[in-house]
Amino acid sequence: MAVLGILLIPALPPNIEAEEPLQKTYRITSGPLVDQPIQHIKLIEPSSTEACNCVTYVRNRVDGLPRMAAIFPNSEPVVGGVTIEFFNGIKHIAIITKVEAGGVWVAEANYNHCETGERFIPFDKYSLVGFWSPYGTI
Repeated sequence: MAVLGILLIPALPPNIEAEEPLQKTYRITSGPLVDQPIQHIKLIEPSSTEACNCVTYVRNRVDGLPRMAAIFPNSEPVVGGVTIEFFNGIKHIAIITKVEAGGVWVAEANYNHCETGERFIPFDKYSLVGFWSPYGTI
C-alpha cells in the first residue's frame, strides 16, 4: 500500500529481528482431527483479576501447572495443554482449545492488556516456542 509515495511494509515488533522461520513439525493428537477427552481443564468464567495475568488465568483452569519459570515445552499440541510464547523476552501462556493442521486455537488472558479472549496461533508464528501439558508427550 502506498501513502504519499511511501511504501508501507509491515514491521516486526520492537527488538525482534527478521530471521528464517523455524521449520516446526507437530503431530496432531487432538482437536477436530483426533478426538480426545479433556479431563484436567476447568471451564469457569474469568474474574476481573485473572484478565490481567495469563498465568493466573491458566493456573485456575489447568491442573498441575508449575511455576511460570518451570513451564517449558514438554508436549505436542494437545487440547487442554498450554502454548508457550515469548514477546520481547516476556513469556506468555494460553490454554489450547482446538488443534488444527495449521495451528492451535487458544483461550487466554492479558494478550491484550487486561482482556480475556480467543485467537488462532499458526505453528509458524515467530513468538511460538512450544507446548506444555500436565501429561507431557515428548
